[in-house]
Amino acid sequence: MSSSVQKLLIVIAAAEDADRLLDRMTEAGHPATKISSTGGFLRRGNVTLLSGVEADAVDTVLAMVRAECRPREEYIPVQALPFP
Repeated sequence: MSSSVQKLLIVIAAAEDADRLLDRMTEAGHPATKISSTGGFLRRGNVTLLSGVEADAVDTVLAMVRAECRPREEYIPVQALPFP
């Protein structure tokens, strides 16, 4: 393999989307390291993916992220907010 890593992508994805995204990235030749993480505000389970890619592959991987990770809206009661 003659490719050289030029960029480090740090992707934080919802736990529900992460395995599907990781599979797609690996199949496309962009393996990643998976680290479990937790969101600071909503305390939801996330996954942080670290992937070293060539500079010209960044847009391709970001397109995979957009395709596999859906946006979410969360509604929380005012009483649950961490503010006084």
